[in-house]
Amino acid sequence: MGSRRIRIPENDRRTAAGAGRVYDGDGNRVSETIGGTTTKYLVDDLNPTYLPQVMDELVNGSVTRTYAYGLQRISENQLVSNTWSPSFYGYDGHGSARFLTNTSGTVTDTYQYDAFGMPITSTGTTANDFRYSGERLDGSIGLYDLRARYYNQATGRFWSADPIETRGCSPLGYNRYIYANDEPVDLDDPTGEQAIIEYLLLYHWIQGFQVHPGFELPFPPCASKGNAGPPKFKGFSTDDEVQMNQAVSHAANKLRNTCCAGPDSPQIADAIENATYVFKPKSKYCGDVGPLGVLRMRHVVTIGPAAFGPGCCSLESTITHEAVHLRTHGDSRAYDVEKKCFGCSVP
Repeated sequence: MGSRRIRIPENDRRTAAGAGRVYDGDGNRVSETIGGTTTKYLVDDLNPTYLPQVMDELVNGSVTRTYAYGLQRISENQLVSNTWSPSFYGYDGHGSARFLTNTSGTVTDTYQYDAFGMPITSTGTTANDFRYSGERLDGSIGLYDLRARYYNQATGRFWSADPIETRGCSPLGYNRYIYANDEPVDLDDPTGEQAIIEYLLLYHWIQGFQVHPGFELPFPPCASKGNAGPPKFKGFSTDDEVQMNQAVSHAANKLRNTCCAGPDSPQIADAIENATYVFKPKSKYCGDVGPLGVLRMRHVVTIGPAAFGPGCCSLESTITHEAVHLRTHGDSRAYDVEKKCFGCSVP
């Protein structure tokens, strides 16, 4: 599928002298060579943080550093002079690493930043790449690697345009280089694609929507405006893109012509037609919108290879299922619409 074909534009692949990087098909960095030393990364994209994370770092086939995760990165354990030396992270309310402790609980390192992540002061000498917003500072180029793009904390701007085109929800979104909508105190951008309101993520990831199933998000859905333009497709083969285009058209027309999903059928049809669809070759799901889609902060649907096979009922039903998620967090509602509109049963 090629390396980082979607995630990183060419003008954002900054490379220091003597450095080289390798990415997998999903845009995750899996290898880096600096000064003749190659470090390989074991990346886990199914973990409690909902983000691809480095689990182990290997040099010459041996693990030299390993990480543990809960809802955030808990610790790092690295080889120092052939001895394993663990450190534990302490965070502030923004998710930035503010100190490290050793196994005795003694603070060994501290960090202070301004609002956009520029370092103010620091103490300690422990090797640690994860700092502002808990993200990786690429020491070879002095920028934060926020997965889809590099972020320059000195200017508060990304080094390339947002790969996900704005769908008209916020005027600030039309500046595709700004970080966190220019509100870094309240917002975060761990994917390099969409700013996140912190308290909503805390609600979603710590309490969970199932605690209060009637909870409504305090901002309007972008998907229901019906004027954001045709769908966009990224990463699909030519034949698959043709199938996707046909499926989007068939699904949206059925919802509008039959109102099979009920009174909000036209709004679901709008969501189908206004989405950006991204092919994920390694995904085990038929489709997914991820936590940002559920929070109505990113109008993107990822499609896995299984969506084109018989195990996912039909491509139209998969697209419709995910469009429902773009409007509501209810999984039962998405399956109900699939059944009513396409005769699909819950797998």
